[in-house]
This record gives sequence, C-alpha cells and structure tokens, in this order.
Amino acid sequence: MNNQESKGGPGPAWKKNAAAKLKFAERWLKPAGNRVLAWLKRFWWIPSLLVILFGVAIGYALSIREGIFRERLEALLASQREKGLDIQIGESGFAGLSTVRFSDVSVVPEGRDTLLTLEECLVDIKIWPLLFGNLKLDKLSLSNGLLHLVRRDSISNIDFFLKKKASGEPLPEAGREPLPEASGEPLPEADSLGKGGTDIGALAHRLLTGALYKVPDDMDVRNFLLRINDDSLKAEVLAQEVRMVNGKLESTFVLNKGEATWHLSGRIEPSDRQMELRFYADDRKFEMPYLYDKYQLKLSFDDISTTMEEVRYEDGELEIKGSWGVNGLLLNHPKIAANDIFLESASVDAVMRFGKNWISLDSASTASMKDIRFHPYLKYTLRPQKIYELGVHSEDMDAQAFFDSFPRGLFETLEGMKVKGRLSYHLDFRLNDSIPDSLVFSSELAQHDFEIVEFGKVDFRKINGPYVHTPYNDGQALTSFTVGPSNPDFTPLGQISDYVKDAVNTAEDGNFFGHQGFNEEAFRNSIALNYKTREFERGGSTISMQLVKNVFLDRQKTVARKLEEMMIVWLIEHERLVSKERMYEVYLNVIEWGPDIYGIGPASRFYFSKNPSALSLPESIYLASIVPSPARFAGHWNGDGTIRSSRHWYYKLIRDIMLRRGWITEEEAGNYFYGLHLNGPAEAWVKNNSIEGAGEPDTLDQLLPEGDWLLEGLPGIFGNPAREPSAEPDSLPAGRLSEPAEADSDTLSKREQRRLERQLRREARQND
Repeated sequence: MNNQESKGGPGPAWKKNAAAKLKFAERWLKPAGNRVLAWLKRFWWIPSLLVILFGVAIGYALSIREGIFRERLEALLASQREKGLDIQIGESGFAGLSTVRFSDVSVVPEGRDTLLTLEECLVDIKIWPLLFGNLKLDKLSLSNGLLHLVRRDSISNIDFFLKKKASGEPLPEAGREPLPEASGEPLPEADSLGKGGTDIGALAHRLLTGALYKVPDDMDVRNFLLRINDDSLKAEVLAQEVRMVNGKLESTFVLNKGEATWHLSGRIEPSDRQMELRFYADDRKFEMPYLYDKYQLKLSFDDISTTMEEVRYEDGELEIKGSWGVNGLLLNHPKIAANDIFLESASVDAVMRFGKNWISLDSASTASMKDIRFHPYLKYTLRPQKIYELGVHSEDMDAQAFFDSFPRGLFETLEGMKVKGRLSYHLDFRLNDSIPDSLVFSSELAQHDFEIVEFGKVDFRKINGPYVHTPYNDGQALTSFTVGPSNPDFTPLGQISDYVKDAVNTAEDGNFFGHQGFNEEAFRNSIALNYKTREFERGGSTISMQLVKNVFLDRQKTVARKLEEMMIVWLIEHERLVSKERMYEVYLNVIEWGPDIYGIGPASRFYFSKNPSALSLPESIYLASIVPSPARFAGHWNGDGTIRSSRHWYYKLIRDIMLRRGWITEEEAGNYFYGLHLNGPAEAWVKNNSIEGAGEPDTLDQLLPEGDWLLEGLPGIFGNPAREPSAEPDSLPAGRLSEPAEADSDTLSKREQRRLERQLRREARQND
C-alpha cells in the first residue's frame, strides 16, 4: 500500500470502483433511456391527450365555479337569516384562480347592535382538497375590521350564538371535517356517539382535527378591532398586525389606544399537529384590567407560553402531549389572599388523555413551581358513575428549596425561614358521586432528617412562654391581652376543671392528643357530607388548626390563610415546637366564648360567676357547645336564664361519650341539665337581648363543630351497631347524624327549623 492510500486518500482501488460504476451506467441506463424515447415517439398522443383532458377539466371547473359559489353563498346567507342574523356583503367573487374576495361585509343580529364590519377579506383555497369536496384555506387576509360585543342589562348582541349552544343542536357528523393532508388517519364514525352518551375521545379528536384543518398556511390581518361595551366595562383591543408565513406567527395587539402593547408569536404546523406560542407585553407585565373591574381579580405576568408537541388517536383514545408555562405571575383576589402573590415561574409538561367516557391529566405529567417538581393526576369519569380523582406526588426534594419555592406573599409568617433535610408530598383523592361515603382521602408531607435552622418572621415557639395575644376579625384587631401569669384572667391548665377540658376535647377534636395536627378521618367525612348536601355544612379543623388560626394568623377568610395555617400546624406538630398540653392550655385561654369574652377564666365568670376549677359537668358541656359559634350563645337560653329543653339531647350526647370514655362516672353523669341556670353577667345580657326562638338551632348538624368525631355517641343511627369503647380514650370515629334521638316538647316547627338551618350554615361559612 502506498503512502497516499495509507492516509485514506484516493488511489488505484478507488479508480477501479469508479470505472466499474461508469461501465454499469453505460450498459444499463443508456438503453433504458432509449427505450423510453422510442415509446414516446410511437405513442406521443397519449400524454398529449391527458394534458388536454386535464386542461378541459380545469377550464370547465373555472367556468362553473362562479355559479356554484353564488349558489352556496346565497344558501348560507338564507340559513343565517332564518336564525335572525342579517349578513350583508357589498361585493364578492373570485379574484384569481383560487382566491375569493369579499368586501364591505356586515353582520347584524336581529334587534341588536352591529356585531361585525369588515372592509375586505381575501380567502385563498387549496385546489387539490377542493377536488375531493374539502375546503382547506391556503391564505387568509383581513383588513380594517370591527368586532363589536355589546351587553346592556341582560341583552347582548351575541345572544343568537348562546341560544344556539343552549338549544342542544347536534354536532356535525364525524366525516364532514377531513384531516390534514399529512395525517392519513380516519375520523371517528358518527355512530361513535353511542347509546351510552357522547364518545368523549372521538368528539375531542374531531374538534381538534377540525380546528387545525381550518388554520390557513399563511395569514395577514391588519387593523382589526375588538371592542367590548359591557355594563361594567369598556375596552378595545386592536390587532394592528397578525402575520403568519409558512407557519411562523408574529402579531401585535394594542390595548385601549396605547394603554399597553401585546405580542403573540411562535409557530403553528396544522399538518404536523404541532404548535408553539408565546404571549407577552412590551416593556411591562401583561395585565387584564377587565378581570379586576369585573371580578376583583388582579392578574399579570411577564410571559405565558404553550406548546402542543404530539397528538395520537389510537383505539378510541386521544392523547395530547404539550406544555404550559408562565413567568413573573402576580395574582390577587379577596378570596385568595389579602395581598399580592408573586410566583417567579411555573410550568406543566402535560399528557392529556380523552377516552370514551373520561378525561384525564396523566400521572406521567410533570409540574414545576420554581424548584419544586411534582406529578399531578386528574381524572373525571362521566359514566356509568361520575368519579372524581386527584393525585399529587412530588419528587424527594431539598427542604430549603421547597420553602424557597413558595410564591412570595403566600406564607408571610414563613418568609426567611432556614431549614435542612428532605421533604416529599403525596396526596390521593377519589370521590364517587353515587357513593360519597366511600371517599378516599390521604395527604402526607413526609420528611427525612428535617430540621428548622432559623425561623422566619414568626417564631412559633413564642407561645411556650407569656406573650401578648391579639384577636382579629377580618384583619381588624379587636383587643390585646397577655397570655401568662401576669394576667389575672389567665388560668393554668391544672386549674381548669377536668369537666371543661374533657367536654371541649370531646366536642371539638376527640383525637387531639393522638394526632399530629390533622384528623384525616374527620376531614374525609366532612368532604363527603358537604358534597352530599351541596353546601358547606362543616369543615375539618382540629384544635391545633384552630389554635394556629387564633394565635399566628389574622383570621382573614382566604385560601392563602388556610394553606398557611396547615403549614404552621405541620411545623409545630412534627417538630414538637410546643407540647400538646401547652397548646391546649393556650387554646382554652384565648378562644372566644361570648361577646368580647376571651379565655376560660372570663367565660366561667361571665356565665356562672365561678372560677374555671369550680365548673360543674352541665356547665362545662354548655361552654363546650358554644365554642363553634360563641356569638349565638343566647340561643341556648330562655329569657329567665334557664336552658332551653331543645338543647338537652345535645348535652346528653356529649355526656354519654364522656361516660363511655371513662372520663366521668355513672354518678356524675346523673347530674342532669334541667337545673342548669345562668348565674352571672350573662343572665342580665340574655334578659336584655333575648328574642324568643331567635337563632335557635335544633339539629345536631347545626350544633356540631367542624369535626364529626363525637357522633359515635348515638349508636345505630346509620344502621351500624354501637362500637365498643376504643382502647385509645381520646380517639373517636366520625359519622353523621341528621336528627336527635328524641324530639323534645318544644321542638321548633319544620319551617322555622329550615330557616335556622340556612342561617347557621351561612354563619358556619363566615366562621371558617
């Protein structure tokens, strides 16, 4: 081998191969070409005839296209007039081989303001699909248009559209919308809408396919104005320019004549079923003033993006893979939080699935919020039974990254907290509409070597010693007092009657000393009850949660406050920052027991002129009964200071549970309630403010607090035999009771009872 070949350069071997290939070409290709030429010389008239026939066909199509177009257009306009929609077109016709032009277009619903005006519209239609009866846009051009949405009182100029949707008109048959040319997949047949109801997967596939098929390859929109005139809003959005060339989209929108400039850019590939879009504003956050004016919702962001990466339809199931993302999100609403919530970034890589009778966000999806990553799962099954499923499973993550990823403004008390260790979160939820009591609910924030290194704005250990307590109502401070020995109203736990401690424990949170801040069983049952009644009957707050709400938060009724409450409870309970005994002591000394009455000391003197250590069993059960709604304490009493007999069954229930737990004796249980009488400042208050029968709840559902645990005291109400007392005296299963075991002689009328039930449910919603 010579030196040139050893280096990989050309040599004799290469030349031999090239020569062999040239000989092959001369031997075989040249004769083949000669044979083709000979055939064309002999049968030249065949391709000539094909060209002539094709030309004739095209000429014929062009000669009749105008008539077909006019006929179809008139039929369309007539059908719309029958629906109360007047469409006027100044000029229309073909402006080229496949281009149709419309000018001076107006759309006016009957008896309403003009909906649409358009100076010019050019539509270029693809010829090849048209030969097979399918209409596919190649190009679309719009200029100088106005879409005017008007709503005055309850009348709108899009009523015709809403009525059409509400009328239940059948959807177009499956075969009417062809797929993009590159797909080649068959559409679902019309009979996929079977006897069991609409086939969701087939319907979603057809709608998506139809929408993509209608997207033109090229688009040019200029000066198209959207104007909204609502009773409470006036806004304009001008599509200054929207251009799409070969799938690449660039657009500019101007809000309210220069108030803001928005952009939508990206690419759309209908034939490949792919899309990538980004929406953002010039030099500022994107904002929607309409949402704030209409719904008090402040929403803004730096940019928002979405992609559709893959679409598959196999075996009657549609799968869509895509993503959504947002940067610099700012959110505020009175029901969400008292202040702005800022999220640096969030995204979801989603796998959506549509089956015959269900829709789901697959667990293969991944969501992220700054440095937190988790796998969400959602599924809604329509038939044969409605089933709601939810799952959230996070990856094992660094605890500090978890806390740092919280949206700013969401957990104010935790801001600046330093921690170490690992955390992971797991949630499973399943509700069958037909069997709500079979509800599955499990929630766990698991930790490994978790430790608080430094507290944030609030040190949750502060209640281990004396501190100044300030109760709030809707963000307003009501009063302040010291929780500790320096306050004569403070009562140490050891100086509070055991009757009070056990009665409140029984009524409010029977497993307080056994759980770690959350009672899943109580929460599970409250969800089932609320779902069955379609109203907020009861929450699932434990004593730990009530304590945190009273001590560390301002009691504002927002989603953020509830989430923060749960996070603080987890920290206190899992890190044992405060003992259960101290938590209970503070709880009994700070909760409200009546008008400006805070703590068991002032409460015992206000109602019975006693110190907390001297309270009897009936007095203690009464005090426990008003904890959920202390402002309504007067409803328990007659004007002469005696207890209403309609309360006896509730007090008997609490008493019987305490007896079964061994917290009182048979002899103590015999100390009945008929002699219970106000003997303090409350007696005069009731006499001066009492209205006979006003605000008197008369069923257990209205009197019970936010947990369901004390209901075991009425065995057999639901057809279940009474259980033996648990080996754990502070744990009691949950249930539900709708009526007392026996009705007393002065039970309210059914009409008044229903009125009071509605009143108390409203109050329960306010208290939570």
